[in-house]
Order: sequence, then structure tokens, then C-alpha cells
Amino acid sequence: MLAFNNFDNSAADVMSPTEVKVNDHEDRITKAEADITKTKERVEHVEQKTEENTQAIAQTNERVTVVERQVETVREQVPAPSAAPTPAPQPAQAPAPTPQLNPRKVVAVAAEEQINRYGEHSGWTCRYTLEGGQVIVNVQPDACYVIGHVISAEMASLHRVR
Repeated sequence: MLAFNNFDNSAADVMSPTEVKVNDHEDRITKAEADITKTKERVEHVEQKTEENTQAIAQTNERVTVVERQVETVREQVPAPSAAPTPAPQPAQAPAPTPQLNPRKVVAVAAEEQINRYGEHSGWTCRYTLEGGQVIVNVQPDACYVIGHVISAEMASLHRVR
């Protein structure tokens, strides 16, 4: 009997089975809330990446449109083969003085503002008629050149201005 008298039962009185279950449930709830927070962070990250990819696709589509317009411009500039035979050359009279043409000088402009799918300004589509009669289409972030302006050598090279 002495052995049972020395037995300490205070540990059993510390937590009841109900308190143990409550603590277990609180631990699970805390873990679930942490998991929800992590999941929300991952969702936000995926949404951000999706937005970046959407913008990259929009920029690529704009570049494709520019290239397609340039191809159309080049196709318009290629002369169609003529079916009529060329006449024999005639002796030339003294040539009258001809005014010097600058093939890079802008004589007419048609501008169209580009708006992206978010309704924001994304540049200009400028259709230039040059003094030599050539028409070029250029997509650019800045406003179009004015009549009388001479296009840059870089733009002339890009559009094969002679």
C-alpha cells in the first residue's frame, strides 16, 4: 500500500482530455491559416507573372503588326511587270533643268494613335509620303514628323528609301 501512497497523480490533473483536443484543434487551425497565407502569396505571384506574360505577348503582337505593315509596304512598292514592250529610245533634246528631289523629305503625313488593350497610349502609326513618291509606314513611340521634315538615315535604310 505504501507504493500507491507515493504515486503522484498531479500530471493527470494538468490537462483534461477536452483541453488536449482543443489544443490539437488550435494547432491544426494555426497550420491551416499558415497554409492559406502561403497559397495566397503563390496565387499573387502567379497573377503577377500572368500579367507580365500578357504584356510581353501584347508587345510581340505589336512587333508582328509592324513587320506585317512593312511587308505590305514593300509589296506595294515592287513594280508590276509591264506587258507593253519598251519603245526604242529617241534622240533626246537638251534636258530642261529639273528641280532636285530629296527622296527622304516628307510631303504628306497620316497619323494614327495606337491604343493598347488596356486603353493606354502605346505610340503612333505614321504613314509618310516622301518627295520621291514613296510611301512608308512607321510605328513609333513619339509623334509623327511634320511635312517638310527629312527622315533619318536609319529610318530611310529600314524602309529602303532610295
